[in-house]
Amino acid sequence: MKEEVYDPHWHPVSELCGSCRVPYNVISKQETFNNDVRFILNQLSIQGPLKQELLKNLQKKHTENSIKEITPLMIGRAKQDPCLTFMQFCQRLWKSFQIQGYISDLIFFPANSFRNLNYSNFSAILNNYLKGSQKIVMTEVMKKLQRKKHLSRAYEGINRKTIKNLKRKYRTDFELYGYSYELPKVQ
Repeated sequence: MKEEVYDPHWHPVSELCGSCRVPYNVISKQETFNNDVRFILNQLSIQGPLKQELLKNLQKKHTENSIKEITPLMIGRAKQDPCLTFMQFCQRLWKSFQIQGYISDLIFFPANSFRNLNYSNFSAILNNYLKGSQKIVMTEVMKKLQRKKHLSRAYEGINRKTIKNLKRKYRTDFELYGYSYELPKVQ
């Protein structure tokens, strides 16, 4: 039998955050983040122009802010553990942004824009991802459908036994946070 290695990225959230022991007022999810922020602002009685400005910036800048936060983290990891070439890294991060719905699947990876760069060209790398996200502005519906398509494809190659084990391992998370046990299907 294989010995399990502790990697917090793969442990159920319910085991990590103490959601059963801590009396949280709100638990927000990425999928409902904008609605969750509205709820929190209402709970805090934040109204008027401040509320409208916060919501406008949230909607408008979500993709941009996410790309700006994720890119330096991923570059830092890639520099510490260079198992990919620079170009492979850039392509994978591009694909990750597509999977997350930040860059449309209709926008191809601009290899020429990355060709003469390296990890020290942070601003140019970041700008390439931001430009990609701005070529086709994704609505929330478009993002959701694109993420669902990628998620559905990812599950296609996993056998039933593994799926059953995953469902068992993450059962509490599914129940606590309102996720479905059903695998996504693209219509």
